[in-house]
Amino acid sequence: MNENKEIAKYIECLKDIKIRTDFAHKLLTQDIRKQPLVLVAENVSLQLRIILELIALSSIVANKKEYSKLRKSFATDWNGKRILEDVEKVNPNFYPKPLKQVINPSTKKVEKVIEIKNHVLSKEKYIEAYDFVSDYLHAHNIYSPPLQYDKAIKKLRTYISGIYVLLNHFSIQLPESDKQWWVVMNTEDGEIQVVEMQKI
Repeated sequence: MNENKEIAKYIECLKDIKIRTDFAHKLLTQDIRKQPLVLVAENVSLQLRIILELIALSSIVANKKEYSKLRKSFATDWNGKRILEDVEKVNPNFYPKPLKQVINPSTKKVEKVIEIKNHVLSKEKYIEAYDFVSDYLHAHNIYSPPLQYDKAIKKLRTYISGIYVLLNHFSIQLPESDKQWWVVMNTEDGEIQVVEMQKI
């Protein structure tokens, strides 16, 4: 795998995620009382679904060599849940691990980096979110029980906040057991940084 080329593709996915997450966050934090809740819920659900699909597609990038052996038609894959299931077959530890920097109060420098446990968008919660937004991506059948858009908005806020926690600073395990990519979504200059780390 050409690391530089694949890292560039990975960053492309992350840039798209970043734009869509910020847009969804704005929709949810504006004065939504002035907007029909159905439109807010539908628009945020659409962005969240694409964000989740992009997380899955970025997993293909990081595992392309092995994934392409399993899925010859990988270039046409789009279903987020299915992609995660298949990526897991070639790399059980592929899912992003959110990290937190611990700053030394005296030096103001990073002392250590710890993994954030029990976050909102674990691999299991990813599936929950992916399924949840399905109700808001299509016209609602008038004969079905009405959807509760106020509750949907609360849940969508939780999921979008979860995206920020998951992807603000994270690492992913590459198929090679000694290699990881460490990612910072917002460096000091506002850029996305991906660095390959290797155990010595």
